[in-house]
Amino acid sequence: MEKLTTFSDLPLDIIHQVLDYLSPDSLLSLIRAVPRTVSAVSTTHSQAQGGRGETLLHLLAQEGNARVLVELLANPATDPNVHADMFVIPAALSLNNLHDPFYNIIPSQHHYHGRTPLSYAAAGGHLAAVEVLLAHPDTDADHADYIHRTPLSLAAFEGHIHIVSLLLALADVAAKRHNRFYDIPLMLAASQGHMAMVAMLLQQRPDMRADGEIGHNLTALSAAAGRGHVAIVELFLSRGPIDAHMVNLLGYTALVYAAEAGHLRVVEMLLKHTDANANRRPSLSPLSLAVQHGFTEVAKLLLQCGEVKVNNDSYYGKATLRIAAEHNYIEMMRMLLNRDDVDVNARSMMGMSALTAAVEEGHVDAVTLLLGHSGINANVRDDRGRTPLIHAAKNDHTEIIRLLLGLDDVDVNIQGIAGMSALTTAAYEGNVGSATLLLGRSDANTNVQDDCGHTPLIYAAEYDDTEIMELLLGRDGVDVNIQGIAGMSALAVAAQEGQVGAVVLLLRWNGVNVNSWDGRGYTPLMGAAEREHIEVIRMLIMCNDVDVNACCDEGMSALSIAAYRGDDDAVALLLGWSGINVNPRNDSGWTPLMGAVERNHVEVIQMLLMCDDVDVNARCNEGMSALDIAVDERHDDAVALLLSRKARS
Repeated sequence: MEKLTTFSDLPLDIIHQVLDYLSPDSLLSLIRAVPRTVSAVSTTHSQAQGGRGETLLHLLAQEGNARVLVELLANPATDPNVHADMFVIPAALSLNNLHDPFYNIIPSQHHYHGRTPLSYAAAGGHLAAVEVLLAHPDTDADHADYIHRTPLSLAAFEGHIHIVSLLLALADVAAKRHNRFYDIPLMLAASQGHMAMVAMLLQQRPDMRADGEIGHNLTALSAAAGRGHVAIVELFLSRGPIDAHMVNLLGYTALVYAAEAGHLRVVEMLLKHTDANANRRPSLSPLSLAVQHGFTEVAKLLLQCGEVKVNNDSYYGKATLRIAAEHNYIEMMRMLLNRDDVDVNARSMMGMSALTAAVEEGHVDAVTLLLGHSGINANVRDDRGRTPLIHAAKNDHTEIIRLLLGLDDVDVNIQGIAGMSALTTAAYEGNVGSATLLLGRSDANTNVQDDCGHTPLIYAAEYDDTEIMELLLGRDGVDVNIQGIAGMSALAVAAQEGQVGAVVLLLRWNGVNVNSWDGRGYTPLMGAAEREHIEVIRMLIMCNDVDVNACCDEGMSALSIAAYRGDDDAVALLLGWSGINVNPRNDSGWTPLMGAVERNHVEVIQMLLMCDDVDVNARCNEGMSALDIAVDERHDDAVALLLSRKARS
């Protein structure tokens, strides 16, 4: 038997069986190791797709292996236009890796990109491989992938000028002049700054337009302008009439792109050919974008154009002055404020003015500059009715509050659409510094109520902010018993929330009503019992004028509530109070004992049964006694306890 020396010496059928199990990547590795294997590669193997959708032909084209491509393409059954249907586009071949808006113009809703081997070779700059593929009579030299990129586009993007020149010379590439993606190669070359490539494209294809509509209306001029390629922009503008006003779906013109990126020289050139205000969305004007990104020199240049608009025509955007104030761009603010046509109080998105925006961000210098303007309205409201002072109080910007309170015309008591004043807001947020400054104004209303009827004191009590409470209680005229729309006073809220510090402060206050009723008829004591706040209950029952037997609208007393909830500590505390009524009845005729029995709170039952005056045989409106309830609920321990007190059914 003849001895085999290499893999390629194996019988052809054996080699084919081996190749059947190899992925395109593995097959390429085998060919590199054993070049003679190529002769055994069938069309089935060369066009089989791997896990990423690429075939052996694509991989060979990608690495520029012209020699092997020649051998494989010699097989008449080989398709030179086989598609690489990949789920993920390799980063090395993607045009969407530039992190700017230019490449949103090519539809990308398809995951599979459908490139041919020629596209791979062209993108990689492999001239020999391109020539081999173009020599095949069936090769489609102008095949577009699923996102409309041809070999010409890919080569133009990568700057492979010799490949572009070769492709441009082909008749079938030149034929599709009316395709709406025809100008993509020019745009891609311009975006990358390939000056020689751009010049060649314009020379060989004079019908390619720098202002031609591409997909979503991006133009080659916009691409070059946005990247700051001065020479290319200059070349485009020198070629005769050009529509520099072409906008994409975002409303961006070439001037907008250049201004946003801060390309001063490009902006200067474009201003000779376009309107400084030309765009579809006023909020995306060249001036506003230059200001937003902090390009002072660009903004200065645009402001020198007499016709440039400094005020936003659209409410749904941000006024230019507001943008500068938001970012604390003082020099730009000065330039804008020096314009006679600037509206210093203009309200834009969310109704915020420049002053409001500066206050919200805490920019003291910007606020100082705006307050020094003669036409400033310090009480301007946003869409929620909030003034700059309210915004400052919300964010605890105390230095800004001082500036605002120093104005004679600032109104400290204005309320927003939810009824929140600056003082209410400070109390709600727990901002002690802001509250201190606001209370320093003699005209600050300490009893102002918001739409919920809450006062600053109620909010401070709810959150146990004793420092703010002491500030409020130190003011003459503060009403500690004001009730919100739910009928809850500051004490009721604090008791319900278990805020011990707030309860202590309020109980020290002469005139506080410890028996106030809320919308349910609950007193502070009942609210504390409902939430099982034992310390608050202890403090409340120590008040001489507290009514421990008060009942709510449903007839429940504090004891009834505690017994029903099974709060042993609260029940023990209440039962130890002289004068407690252990038999109050609710609207259904139930006593505390019945409530405890129904829930099988054994310890509470024991404590209630120890009271001499407890009525163990009381019956509810349906005629049931505590024992009846215990039997119905099958609470054996409760039944035993009740029978020990000679309870009857």
